Amino acid sequence: MAHFVFWGILFISVILSVFSSFPFTLLVLLVFFARARRAGIGIGAFLAGIILDVLWINPLGQTSMLFLLLLLLASFYERKFEIATLPFVGAFSLIGSLVYFVAAGYEIGLVELAACVMFSVLLFQIFHPTSGAKNKNFI
Repeated sequence: MAHFVFWGILFISVILSVFSSFPFTLLVLLVFFARARRAGIGIGAFLAGIILDVLWINPLGQTSMLFLLLLLLASFYERKFEIATLPFVGAFSLIGSLVYFVAAGYEIGLVELAACVMFSVLLFQIFHPTSGAKNKNFI
């Protein structure tokens, strides 16, 4: 059941990302990666990037590479910090959104960056368990 939640939300975020400059897909991937670090999230990042490149008429693999590099960077920090926390999700969504806006050629505004951080923190709060124990069967 949890796989359907991830893939459904990823599909919706790809559709929303096609019609706006807001990095829905990137933020969904970062939040789900912070929540449960599984190989399926990397596969989802690759497939979502390919679909977005085709729909945006970008060079094939550009967005996939960006998504995978940001997830790889987050996995490097996993060894030093606990990444399933609000401060990490907020800070990394800020950095990831900044990199996304620069790579996509969008103008960077503080309002957009603040909205990205608020969206990712809200999404993290929705999908993070209320107890301190991790649910390994989430994804």
